Amino acid sequence: MQIKCLAIKVPLNSKVPKPNFYRNITHLNSNTKVEIYAKECFYWLDNFAYSDKQLIWLGDIKTKIQKLIPDTTFIEYNTDSRYVELHDNYFTLKSLQKVWSRKITDNKKKIITKISSGNNEERVTLPSLMPMIGGKTEASIYRVLTQYATRLHYEKMFQFEYLYSASKLYNKNLDDKILPKKLLTITRKAFNFISDEIENNPENFKQRLDPKELRHIRIKHGATVLQSANIKRRVHNTKLIKEAIATDRCYKADGESLNVSAIVTLTKLNRKTVTAIAKELVL
Repeated sequence: MQIKCLAIKVPLNSKVPKPNFYRNITHLNSNTKVEIYAKECFYWLDNFAYSDKQLIWLGDIKTKIQKLIPDTTFIEYNTDSRYVELHDNYFTLKSLQKVWSRKITDNKKKIITKISSGNNEERVTLPSLMPMIGGKTEASIYRVLTQYATRLHYEKMFQFEYLYSASKLYNKNLDDKILPKKLLTITRKAFNFISDEIENNPENFKQRLDPKELRHIRIKHGATVLQSANIKRRVHNTKLIKEAIATDRCYKADGESLNVSAIVTLTKLNRKTVTAIAKELVL
């Protein structure tokens, strides 16, 4: 497999490095007017990427781009489409990594994130390969690739380059090796199958939460639990107050106005709580 460019589709207002080519994508809005909603950007490589090291490197770049712009989708260059050329300075993998390593800001000049690069770059660690169960060679490698693709998605690393690199490692250890062209076909089939499954049944494909997402979930869960506890407590307190009022010992001399102090004495609740609930009961 040889790759000549990195092609991405991003929401219209996404801040991206200057690509070699681009085109705007339109659709009809609610007023049936044509509007631009996304753009396709193409970063052309000076040479084909084909070795395992180059493919994994490209996969690393794509994984980090997706962290930077979660709504990114990776697409294919279409020779029949018309693109606007911005410049003809082609990229090496190193320079492509570098342009995506700059600080990206939003309209308020606030740094959204930064993809680190250079010698101190934090390497992307791929999940360990899964054991390949016996059976017919092609069926077995297809099955284990779909499993590994699911694992890559869980780790937010679902890139074709990673899956193809894994397929070559599996094939390397086979006694009855699959020819390169056939191996590529099987890998694409596994990748496309899991892609379709994720799109059609997203509830079946969970992803690992990063610390920020996990904290947000915990806060949201905590707020829900607290709200539920407050509701139960209020229902219980309302019941106590109603029972106290039913004794006819909680009215003032006029026989109509509630005596908050008497209710507090009977229920052992604080005055603020009794006042709030009693007011609602009177209304």
